[in-house]
Formats: sequence, C-alpha cells, structure tokens
Amino acid sequence: MTAPPPPGHQPIPRRQEHPDFLQARAAARLTYRRAGHIRAVHTFGAIGLALLAPLLVIFWPDASDVLAVLAVIWLLAARTALDTWHRRTHLKAVHYQELFDTDLFSLPWNTSLAGPRRLVREALTTRTYPVTGRDHDWYENVPNVPWPLDVLACQTQNLMWTRRNHRAYARLLWTALALTALAATILAAAKALTLEQAIIQLAVPLTPALLDLAELPRRHIDAARTQEQLEEAIDDLLTQRTAGRAVTAEDCREIQDGIFERRAHQPPVPTFIHNHLHSATSAAATARMHDLTDELTRPQP
Repeated sequence: MTAPPPPGHQPIPRRQEHPDFLQARAAARLTYRRAGHIRAVHTFGAIGLALLAPLLVIFWPDASDVLAVLAVIWLLAARTALDTWHRRTHLKAVHYQELFDTDLFSLPWNTSLAGPRRLVREALTTRTYPVTGRDHDWYENVPNVPWPLDVLACQTQNLMWTRRNHRAYARLLWTALALTALAATILAAAKALTLEQAIIQLAVPLTPALLDLAELPRRHIDAARTQEQLEEAIDDLLTQRTAGRAVTAEDCREIQDGIFERRAHQPPVPTFIHNHLHSATSAAATARMHDLTDELTRPQP
C-alpha cells in the first residue's frame, strides 16, 4: 500500500535530469568540494607539522622549540577560524543537497529544521553552476515502483553510500594513528631522546595530527552507526507495509529529516575515499535496489 502521488509527480530517474535539479546537484557538489578544500588545508597543515618534527629531530634539533610554538599556533587557528569557515561552507552544501532531494522526492520542506526554503533557493540562483557527468543520474537503478516507495529506495542509496564511506575512512585513520605513534616511538628510541626532548621535539608538533587521528575515527564510526539506524527505520516501514500500512510522505519526510541532521553534523569524508569505494559501493547499491524491486513489486497479502 502507498499514498497517492502528488499531482504532476514524475518518476525519479526522469525527473532528476531536469535542468533545475541538475543545477541544484551541481551547486551541492561544488560547494562540498570547496568545503573539502578548506578541510584539506587543515589536514595538510597538521600533516606538514607531523612530517617536519622527525626531520628536525634528525637534521636540526635546535629548531624544535620553534616548531613546537608553530604547532600550538596552528592548532588554535585550525580549530577556530578554519573550522568555522569549513562549517559554514559545509552547511551551505548540505542545504543545496536538501533542496535537490526534497524537490526531487516531492516532499514538504521542513523549515524548522533547514530554515526558509526561499533563502536556499535564492542562494542557489545567484549564479550558474557548471553541470558535469557526475550530476546526472545521481540516483541509479531506482525501482519502478509507486511514490513514495521510490523515495525510500533513493534514501536507502544515500544511507548505504554514506555508511560505507564513514567506515572505510575510520579504518584508514586508525591505521594512520597507529603508524604515526609507532614511528614517533621508534625515532625517539633511535635518537635516545629524553622524555622532555621527546615531548618538545616530537609530541607537541605531532599534537594537531594526533588529535585528528584520535578523534576522527570514533566520530566516523558513530556516523556509520547512525546511518544504520535510519536504514533500520526504512526496513521497519517496509515491514509495516507488508502488514497493510501505507507508506506516507510523512514517513519519508521523517527519514529525510534524519538524513539532513546527519549530513549537517557528521564529519566529512574526503572525495578520494568515495572514489576509491565507488565500484564496490555502486555494486552493493545496485544489488540492494534489485532486492527492493523484488520486495516492492511482490503482490501484497
């Protein structure tokens, strides 16, 4: 059972190719990329300090005090100005993606959550964004099922991609943390550094990188778990459907609210992780869409 579709609603695969939707998708993609560049400055600054520390220990030990001061200054700057800039840009991208999804899915806009829709639309229309192949067919292999079941299928795709990206990045960060700590320990032992020397010459310069490497994996695992919770909520809706309860726009709006909240507050995943996992996750998403097609087209009791 499903609710009746809104007047004029078209199948999502065809609807998402309309120029207005392509513009919204391009705006989200480019703004996410800008936020990623800001985050990269933060990350590479921490990595640069982490790489300089062992080099100075080996080749210029007297400069370690200066590097320690620079590390503290960078830590303060990165966690204030850069974090604020990144947060503002990231939220702008989240709003563009929410506009794309909400209009594409024919769902009501949640003003209390995302603010006035007109402001997001106004910001979007201030310029023209170049559309690339990445903006087409954003939702792939969407089951040919009545609205809003097709919306649930697209939301499932969203959650699958995000969950897998977060878990993979958390594993990479844990590996980097272990290797960094091991390398610092080996270097301190090889150079016979005292505890005070190890702290000043290695620990302080490494602090920005170590803080990120220690904090971010936990946040990404938490993010993956919250995606799973939303996927379970979709599974519950599908189970209720088999028992005769219609899936409504309100149900999909509730799922979309959860997606928006998670996009807005979860840590970003670098594009290279998404690209690296693209083939495997695309195959998994395609298989899930085929399973949903079988489930959603099966005759109801």
